[in-house]
Amino acid sequence: MDDPWGELPEPTRVRRASDGESGATEESDSDGGPERLVVRLREGGDDGGASGQSGSGRANADLAAGDGAVATDGLRALCDRYPDATILAYTVDDAPDAAIDASRLGVEYVSGRRLAVDGETLADRVAERAGADEPAERAGAGEAGDGRERAPESGAEAASVLEPFIRIVSDRATDLDEKLDALLELGRDRLGLSIGYSSHVDDDRLEIRQYSDGTGMLDALFENNPDADRSIPLELTYCQQTVRGDDVVAFTDPEAAGLADDPAYERFGFGSYVGGSVVVDDAVFGSLCFLDPERRDRPFDESERLFVELLADWLGRAIEREIAREEREAAVERFE
Repeated sequence: MDDPWGELPEPTRVRRASDGESGATEESDSDGGPERLVVRLREGGDDGGASGQSGSGRANADLAAGDGAVATDGLRALCDRYPDATILAYTVDDAPDAAIDASRLGVEYVSGRRLAVDGETLADRVAERAGADEPAERAGAGEAGDGRERAPESGAEAASVLEPFIRIVSDRATDLDEKLDALLELGRDRLGLSIGYSSHVDDDRLEIRQYSDGTGMLDALFENNPDADRSIPLELTYCQQTVRGDDVVAFTDPEAAGLADDPAYERFGFGSYVGGSVVVDDAVFGSLCFLDPERRDRPFDESERLFVELLADWLGRAIEREIAREEREAAVERFE
């Protein structure tokens, strides 16, 4: 890669997909495979001159880097082949489909355009990942971590929100809370709803962990109960359906959705809602949702549902990484 952002750390073994499989399997399998992989993904219809895997084997470093472009099904094969490796996937330009597919596989994604804007290189990202968490268990292609089938989303539909999504989650200067704040703002703007929040569910209680509120309703609720935690009965939230089901829950007319007698509707009367489950270590942790007191003038389309699903999936992975990091730090402190 001739662009400055394409700089890789030394020593790095580069293997093109066009080189074929010869010798790679025996070498990588005999020593347990690389600890880190950098993989270039195909963008749109560009096959990059490649038809197989990119990045395998161990040379003088624990990093194997791909110089050819692989399809996302090839990325899945790499995840299956090297389940213990940390994988960084990239494209030259922002590629919404590639970003979504990488996220669903639990693989970190970055674009060269984003690296160039931030003044970073692939080497910088690899160095950061070298001290990062153990890779999370990855899902199969077309599935989330819970095994649910995902419908494809077109690049045209996703492009307008994937660029800011990539910018937010790739920002090394912000922590998880700051990223989530920005994503909640992005979600409110994308969906045209006034409230967004993330939650943790414990038995029959829902704790609102972070929120973005353009109405002041949540602010007033918490200000009126300064000594209480940010939890309410799960039955008084639409999220009870979200965390107990398998799919994104979305509606713009609660009564038409059969919720006329629902305790949450009777108590708060919110007219629009869309939310997805946040799964951490294969268990439902909570929810990420957006809602509004008013009924939206149009139903949520498939791209909007997939957008919320993407945010919820990313948040679950991010919480897993945060927990793993905290556990490692605690282990280090115990042995010091």
